[in-house]
Amino acid sequence: MYKNGIWLILILLLASCKVDYGKITSTTMSPGLNVGDIIFWDKEDQYTYGDVVFILMPDSFRVNKWEYGVYRVVALQGDTIEIKNNICVINGRMSKTRFIRKTYDTDEFLVDQTEEELFNGTKIMLYIGNTDDMALPELSNTTPLVVPQNNYFVLGDNRTESIDSRYIGPVSIENIKGKVTKVIRK
Repeated sequence: MYKNGIWLILILLLASCKVDYGKITSTTMSPGLNVGDIIFWDKEDQYTYGDVVFILMPDSFRVNKWEYGVYRVVALQGDTIEIKNNICVINGRMSKTRFIRKTYDTDEFLVDQTEEELFNGTKIMLYIGNTDDMALPELSNTTPLVVPQNNYFVLGDNRTESIDSRYIGPVSIENIKGKVTKVIRK
């Protein structure tokens, strides 16, 4: 009973703020965020490199029951973004990477756990698997794209398992519901 009362108070407090919350339902952001984790997000006017954002998926994905997604901002409006072997190249500068170890992702595929450092210093822990295991292996390499005005290019940290801007295209600021500000691990 005591535990339910705390949740009720928390929900009432959240309802009175501009903060929203939800539960992670996919492996897109593994290893950092996992299925079952609860996230809180807050709407902002702009986002920057490395921000983790909660987005409304494009109409074509909502038909397939993927209404929302959680991704990391890797390129801003006006940036030129290209993906080479699942690593970001932003405005001609390839992200630095450091192999950590071989491990199994949440779907039991053998992957390289890799640290990627964006050119602004943001460090991201990634899962990068064999492209043969990818849902869409052709997305491990892309051609250069200039991110349109009022849009962001977002990627999942689980590059092998993520349906992100490589597939859905840049995300409009109107479709970004907010920046993830807090995580409660399952």
